[in-house]
Amino acid sequence: MAQFSLNALVLIVAFSLHNTAGIYFKIGGVVPDITLIALISISFIEGQIAGMATGFFAGILKDLIHLRGFGVNALTHTLIGYFAGAFETSMIANSYILMLIVGIATLISEALYVSIAFLLSYQIDAMFWRYALLAAVYNALISPFIYMAINFFYQKTVRKRSLEKIKNGP
Repeated sequence: MAQFSLNALVLIVAFSLHNTAGIYFKIGGVVPDITLIALISISFIEGQIAGMATGFFAGILKDLIHLRGFGVNALTHTLIGYFAGAFETSMIANSYILMLIVGIATLISEALYVSIAFLLSYQIDAMFWRYALLAAVYNALISPFIYMAINFFYQKTVRKRSLEKIKNGP
């Protein structure tokens, strides 16, 4: 339970940054999806089950803001969190691999969202693929910085918990 609380805290901060400061970093009409990058980072660090639970939470946060197609973000982010958690942390030690995975995950997330929205009879923007490709590149470029910050936070938290456990006993 404590670990999910930590994951939720990280996602709430990422979500807040995405919806406040993120709009000042808009390029070509695309705001970097800090929430998605944080979700992928948590999934890499914590694994599939935590990624899936965290993805659901991230999707619900996004669905609460958009309200249209409630549950679509929850489903897509749950799937992204689960599959991103399948990657070993050692696999993403190289920033290029991290960027590639984040770029592909962004494209998959956008495609899933549009596919489900299409099935629910929502109108799809004709410029979807242009937006999705730009979002994938943008998210990929900033992902190493967000991943490093989140990983540093998790390492500090784990180290602090370990020291407290040693100090206080099991």
